[in-house]
This record gives sequence, C-alpha cells and structure tokens, in this order.
Amino acid sequence: MAGILKLLERNEFNSVATVRVNPYSPTPSGAYFILTEFETIHSQLVLSNVADSLDLNERWSKKYNQGRRLSESEIEERIKRRLDLRVVRNSPLIRVSVFDDDPYEAAQLANRITEQYRRRPAKRRV
Repeated sequence: MAGILKLLERNEFNSVATVRVNPYSPTPSGAYFILTEFETIHSQLVLSNVADSLDLNERWSKKYNQGRRLSESEIEERIKRRLDLRVVRNSPLIRVSVFDDDPYEAAQLANRITEQYRRRPAKRRV
C-alpha cells in the first residue's frame, strides 16, 4: 500500500523569496497594513506583469491547455494557487513561497513576484 501511495505522490518544489514592505506612515495599523500588502501582491497589476515578463501564457498554454491560450484571469488564478504569503515574525518582511512541480519555475515565479511587487507604483497616503 505504501508503495502505491509513493507512486501517486507528486513531486512538488518550494521556492522562497522575501520582500521588505515599507509602511507609508510611521505607525501603520499592523494586520490591516499586512493584509493590504498581501492583496497588492495578489493584484492583477502585479500578477499580470509577472505573467507577461515570464511569458506564462505561451509556456502554460502548452503545458496545461494543449496549446490553447489561457485567459489572463486563468493565468492569475494558476499563480495564486501556487502562492503562499507569510509575514516574517517581528519584521517588515513578507515571505513569498511558490510551489511547483518544476523547481526552476518555482524559483522564477517567487523572484519575479517580489520584483514586480517592488516595482509597482508607490501608494501615497493623504
């Protein structure tokens, strides 16, 4: 039985990148601020830039959709399913973990997500 389960297991790799968040005011409201940053990382702006820069539509349409192009929302959902965000305790850091069956692709995604998050237009508080 254990041998059958081992055969059915899927190899999955985890790649982690860390990004520093910069509060817009000296005293951001903790959990609200972090949740806002998580939503920013999950945003269409960040994820569409990740997809474009890695040409994910071309790669994933071949890999997952028999060559038919995927919609932007399908690509974004595929990225989100691979993505796990965590706060690094007692720090202004967010740990971006990406899980994938290809270790190189997991690393590319984790690094590109943090890069695109850092490049987004800066928010201004009034």
